[in-house]
Amino acid sequence: MFNRQAVTDIIHWYQQPQRKPLVIRGARQVGKTTAVRMAGKQLGVPVIEINLERHPELDPLFRRYQLDDLLFNFSLITGEAITPDKPLILFLDEAQATPAAYSCLRYFWEDMPQLAVILTGSLLDQVLNNYQLPSPVGRIEPYYMGALRFDEFLQAIGAEKESRALDMLNARNMHLIPDSLHEKLLGLVRRYTLTGGMPHCIQLGLDTHFNHADILKYQTALLQTYRDDFAKYRGSNPL
Repeated sequence: MFNRQAVTDIIHWYQQPQRKPLVIRGARQVGKTTAVRMAGKQLGVPVIEINLERHPELDPLFRRYQLDDLLFNFSLITGEAITPDKPLILFLDEAQATPAAYSCLRYFWEDMPQLAVILTGSLLDQVLNNYQLPSPVGRIEPYYMGALRFDEFLQAIGAEKESRALDMLNARNMHLIPDSLHEKLLGLVRRYTLTGGMPHCIQLGLDTHFNHADILKYQTALLQTYRDDFAKYRGSNPL
């Protein structure tokens, strides 16, 4: 697991005295679920995780905004007693499978503002457009999470020296960079480009000494799953 700015941002969100439900958007496999788990671990609070793809039976409760019944069902599913004032993170994952969960966030904010709720999903915008459900305008905190940035990539592969060097550079001193460091950084940029910043690709690179064939094989499989997702969730809208 790599250190991500998103983990720090989630921790900051949780520590706010008034926090709206956090909606984390982003493609599959960029690390959304891992970031939420890591934030909970660092905060020392339990993360009550509900994978909505696995529990389609919850959809009617979300559609009727029956929050008490939802919390009771979450408690039964996880074996953890969940109350609005308990220090925990209620994590609704894979929300594209149950779009009504997104609309329901309005009532979590209005009726249970002390409950920390995070919702994540892939292709969430597309699904919401297909179903045309009410949007909780002004009652959520949106957050977009992408692949690792270059500075996060450097930290992930242990290139701390190069990362510190980059922090020292600016427009006035850029011309002073040694050729050896310049070549080293160019090589790291090529490796970063090869992985696309995707966490699993970076881990594969570390495990295989950045074997191009192994990384490309995983990327090809990942692209196919993206195509499958597009076909599943596009509805009547061409992509």
